[in-house]
Parts: sequence; structure tokens; C-alpha cells
Amino acid sequence: MEYREPFVGGGASFLLARFKYPDVPFWINDKDQRVTCFWTIVRDMPDALEANITGLVKQARMDEAAAVSLYTEQFAAQQSDNVLEAATAFLIINMWSFNAHMGAKDFRWDYVQKPRDYLFPRIRKAHALLQGVTITNGDYAPLLSEPAKGRSDAGVVVFMDPPYDGTETIYKEGAGFNFDAFYEAVLASKHNWIITHSLRRFWPRAFKLFYFGASRTWKVDAFLDGAGSNKRDERLIANFDPSSDLWRLYGARINSDGTIAVPHRAGGE
Repeated sequence: MEYREPFVGGGASFLLARFKYPDVPFWINDKDQRVTCFWTIVRDMPDALEANITGLVKQARMDEAAAVSLYTEQFAAQQSDNVLEAATAFLIINMWSFNAHMGAKDFRWDYVQKPRDYLFPRIRKAHALLQGVTITNGDYAPLLSEPAKGRSDAGVVVFMDPPYDGTETIYKEGAGFNFDAFYEAVLASKHNWIITHSLRRFWPRAFKLFYFGASRTWKVDAFLDGAGSNKRDERLIANFDPSSDLWRLYGARINSDGTIAVPHRAGGE
């Protein structure tokens, strides 16, 4: 088996799969260079990242005005050619803001003061899981088309959490996301694939993929993030049967109504 994730983002599904299958090849990718810088540094230089974050947090907590100035500097530093600087800035911005995309007006002083004792232990765990993982910054297409690396008896599994409606910042600022091209690339892929999206953010090509696409597509339900007010209804589209062992990647179970229940994907701050 080989696992690939073309839109890795925060990496919740990737980390779960890597924890369960540490010995299979993994390839993660994202178009957003800030994301791939972050994962590369967590893999290769966690000590330097921890030192940078510790120093910036110490400075910021001394004075709110100084914290705002640091936030503005770090927001710009996300575009640095230095991978460590970009990764540090990306993490700081995500720690000190609500949505990480709005610049200085989204700065939160209470977030600066928030205890984060869990942060570095989580980075250490992620560092261990990232060893041997291929990380690329580019288009999704190669992950769908390139053959398996070496021997892979169970084939390749491509997990995709794409931009649903084009509102993600990286696509708004760039050339946009071509849903037609994505749809064609998915159907042309010879690999096993899974696509996830929220019912509240339903993009037109997913509808076609569900009901008018190749007969090998499979519609299932996934319930993530617990129950009650924390329960979120999502959809998975897959081109392999829900009874397949490939679903073990996510600890999934088949419900009596034929849907699939997927446990909470650890992630967040």
C-alpha cells in the first residue's frame, strides 16, 4: 500500500494514516508553500522551530503593542524564501489569529496569552511520523497519475480534501481552482481514491461525480468530530467498495444502512 494526499493542509487524515501504517510509502503535497514549508521544518528541524516560536512568544507576551508589531512582521515573513522563517511565521500567524488570512486586523491578544503546553509535544510526535515522508509543493495531478514507488501490492490510496467552492485563500489569490480539470484527473486515475467534502460546501463537480460519473464511484457518509453539537455531516466519494480493507486506513466501520462512519480525525491547534 502507498498513501498520497495532494491537498494535505493541516494533515489530520495524513497523520492518522501514518500512525496506523508507519511502514508504507507516504507522499503529501500542497499548493500553498506556507503549508509545505511548515511540514518540511517539522520533519527536518523541529528544534529550530521550537526555539523560534519560544522566542517570539516570549517577546509578544511582554506588551500588546509589541505583539501586534511582531504579528505584522510574521505575516509578511510567511512569504520568505527561507524555509525555517516561513514555517515559523506560518505557525505564529495560526496561533495568534482567528483565520490566519486577514492580516493585522485579525490579530488576537488573548490568543498570544493562551497557554500552549501541548504544542511542542505534538510537534515532536509529528516529527517522528514525518520521517521518510515525501513532501512536495505543487499541483495535485502527479499524485493521481504517477505509478507506485517500488513494489506496492495493495496499490496506491489517494486521499483528497480539495477546495470545495474556490473560497480558500490560496485559490482566491492565485489562478483559481479548475474543477473540470480536477474531475477529469480523478476519473482518469488508475489509483484507489477518496474525496471528502462537507454537505454545506457542495461543489457542482462532486454532484456529477456522485451521480453521473463512472460507475466505479461509491457514495458513503462520514461522520467526523464526535456527536451532538460537534457532529459534522460530510460526504466521502470513493472508487472502491466500502467493505475493502483500504478503509482500515481511517478506522472506518460500515453502518447497517450502508453508510460509513469515520472516527474523529485528530487535529486542531
